[in-house]
Amino acid sequence: MPETTPKLPQTLPELLRNQVILRPRHVALRHKRLGIWQEWTWQDLLSQTQRYASSLASLGFGADSSLLLLSRPRVEALLLALAVQSLGGTVQPLDPDLTHDELQILLKGINPKFIFSEGQAEVDQLIQSQISPQLALYANARGLSHYKFPNLLSIDQFLTSYVELPVIHIKPEAFAFVFYGLDSEGSLIHQKLSHQRLINEAKHLIEQTGLSHKEDALAARAFATAGQARYLVAPWLVAGFRLNFPENLATRDNDRRELSPSLVLGTNATFARVAQLAEQKLPTTGTLTHRIYAWAWNQETHNPLAWILTRLIRRVLRENLGFAHLKTALLIGEPLAKTHVDFYASLGIRIKRLAATGVTQSVPAQASPVETPQSGLQKNKQKSEPNPSNPLLR
Repeated sequence: MPETTPKLPQTLPELLRNQVILRPRHVALRHKRLGIWQEWTWQDLLSQTQRYASSLASLGFGADSSLLLLSRPRVEALLLALAVQSLGGTVQPLDPDLTHDELQILLKGINPKFIFSEGQAEVDQLIQSQISPQLALYANARGLSHYKFPNLLSIDQFLTSYVELPVIHIKPEAFAFVFYGLDSEGSLIHQKLSHQRLINEAKHLIEQTGLSHKEDALAARAFATAGQARYLVAPWLVAGFRLNFPENLATRDNDRRELSPSLVLGTNATFARVAQLAEQKLPTTGTLTHRIYAWAWNQETHNPLAWILTRLIRRVLRENLGFAHLKTALLIGEPLAKTHVDFYASLGIRIKRLAATGVTQSVPAQASPVETPQSGLQKNKQKSEPNPSNPLLR
């Protein structure tokens, strides 16, 4: 019997509660840690989110508050994001892989009061920025035992006794995420995404691609970019499929091969890197194997032997890349080079390019009480050039 949803919820927290009603025991999230996939059901996620929200509220986080995420894909980051939004607050994700200079300008410009960071390297960035957050959480305690940064707590220290909170009614037009970046002039810009916009775009994407709750999606960068929130996180909550976080960026190719996801979201750099990996797996030029491969690949499709060989080659390559079960490949941002488009087409993979642009606004100069972004960039330019790419569009 088909599932029925009389009316789709209008905010991300409502979508989470709706998934718990539809499929409470289905695995919603997997995160690989120390080589083992850990699993959380939709019910687990809601329970943990409520616990995180209770702890945030006890420390003064309210509907007008924002939480800055400076973390790679982690369950704690996702739970905090959902908890923040359930309290009516907004999430401000920053990519920890930005350059030191970029992060310093952004941290000083945003001047966050509530922060979640990955570990020692990210806490060092907070200390160097000289900001004074009301709460600074970290996930990985390694190397941080002697740190004296004000209001610095581990996730375990942060979680207090659970107190049930009333469900807060959040307006669909309220902002769920605010993404910050630097434009080509080095000025701070931001893009705000409302619950309503995220859900409408997710519904449109699901209608276009046929995504369902049966998908397995790999998320290498969590919420670091607007594209991830628009085309992965929101569709995940709308469609109810399974989201997977790799152990880390270094293992993502192995994790993807092991997982064999049905949904992959990436940039042109992502797909170009994977194509390069495939090329490295092809037979070495000049060998007998390579001559057989080249012959088969260049034959007409009506040649039975060539048809069988190309099918075998395609299957082996897709399995080696973790694309054996891939149904939907989504590209954010700049288009893929034609050679890579042709390569993926030869594997039977059609990559759909998504719009990356959105409304961005310059942040008023008074947003930074510590140091203006412009002056910080001008000073730091003498040491190193910031990444010219706009993180809002990745």
